[in-house]
Amino acid sequence: MVALPFEQRFGLDQPPPITQDFPTRARLALAYLLGDLISKGYAADAEIISAIARAERLSVEDVAAVENATRWPTETIEKLLLSAEWVNVYRACEYVYGWVLREVNDYEQEHYVSLEDVRHYYSEELNRLLLEENIRYHFVDGLFQLRGRAQTQKSSQRVSVVLGDPILADCRVHYNKALRFFHTFPTPESANTIKEAVCALEAAASSLTGRSSKEDLSKAITRLQGNAPGQIPAPIAQGMIKLYGYRGGAKGVAHAARDGNRASELEAELVLSLAASYITYLYDLLKESNDIPF
Repeated sequence: MVALPFEQRFGLDQPPPITQDFPTRARLALAYLLGDLISKGYAADAEIISAIARAERLSVEDVAAVENATRWPTETIEKLLLSAEWVNVYRACEYVYGWVLREVNDYEQEHYVSLEDVRHYYSEELNRLLLEENIRYHFVDGLFQLRGRAQTQKSSQRVSVVLGDPILADCRVHYNKALRFFHTFPTPESANTIKEAVCALEAAASSLTGRSSKEDLSKAITRLQGNAPGQIPAPIAQGMIKLYGYRGGAKGVAHAARDGNRASELEAELVLSLAASYITYLYDLLKESNDIPF
């Protein structure tokens, strides 16, 4: 199992998880990983170069030009990765798993590593890289996967826009923590995801209404319930309140109780998505309102 990176183990600040890029730092780390595969005999340098070239759709002449300008295959790999379109870096990683990795069977040295073990090593190290660089994807059975259903991803993307407003700074801290807990590899930290997602909603309500942070979410939402402009219709308000109540009664979320409502990955994803939608709704409802009811 891949251990959490240093920053996540000690709660240090991190940027929002990455989905639309393969940053330069990550490409350099990937080049080292691919070089490690070559040194261990798990892959041939020419085949890795070919996989990257195929992913980037480079011609033979293009690859030859890079090779002629470099001294070692590992330097060629690094240059190709640094110049590739970001989506093609992910594609190249999948190509390496499927077509390039090989077993090691050295009779003279009595050294044997199965293809299954080679692929496991590559997947573990690649997932470690993704975690360290705060990339939201994880690598499973040769393919990148994005944890969470499409609706959850859309909700998180929409809320990320409103979380850019300085007024929601506290909310942003909690929601980003919830995302990190949900995307912990290989299994999400469901209880912490739920706790931080609901804390984000609570922080949003507090910031947008100007109320004391000591007033819990249920009281703040109850005061906003109504049908006038700037108020929350009762069914929606009650949904927020019940979500807050679920956090208090879920196993291991607000308390270290053994009993309580289930808090599995399924519930964690639902709470994450609902919290994002509710935060976006409250922002749209209250941020521009000139008459927030008190």
